[in-house]
Amino acid sequence: LKLIIQLGTKVETSDFPLTDDMIEYISYEYNVTVEKKSNSKPQVIVEPDLTKIGDTENFSKRPPIVTVMGHVDHGKTTLMDTLRNTAVAKGEAGGITQHIAAFEVETNGDKMTFIDTPGHAAFSKMRLRGTQVADIVVLVIAADAGIQDQTLEVIKNIQETDVPFVVAINKCDLDNADPEKIIEELSTHGIIVEDRGG
Repeated sequence: LKLIIQLGTKVETSDFPLTDDMIEYISYEYNVTVEKKSNSKPQVIVEPDLTKIGDTENFSKRPPIVTVMGHVDHGKTTLMDTLRNTAVAKGEAGGITQHIAAFEVETNGDKMTFIDTPGHAAFSKMRLRGTQVADIVVLVIAADAGIQDQTLEVIKNIQETDVPFVVAINKCDLDNADPEKIIEELSTHGIIVEDRGG
């Protein structure tokens, strides 16, 4: 119960239902593995109409999905707050994003959908889902902290899903910021910045 309350969730009844994300967080905190079992019947997935593939007249336009990812406390939600002119980061439990948040921004008459993913280690499944739905990923890395565990996880997800991505080196204004070190660390993980031939 204490961990759920630390997530910023209000618990009003003794039979409060746990979400998959809460279970993932609690299991991480207690260093246990949880296996989800389902009694429900499998869903039938409708196959696409292959006769319409390539027929662009039948396609509907959707906003591109930009997923913002990275290690906890590297500034993802603050960046998103700037885009949507809000202060979500200040209201999060401990200043740490606890859920996936999405919003749309309109520019030049077109919309873009942004997804903010939590950077805490307990939310690895959410980050993987965020990578899988993205048209492009923005990998945020704090210049004062460098590449961390969840940064490496996101890099792995990006490489496995082959999604296009942009690296945003954040917090460059801090005294101990070292953007050059981040660029060098990225190269050891197979990411070469454009001005160095990548």
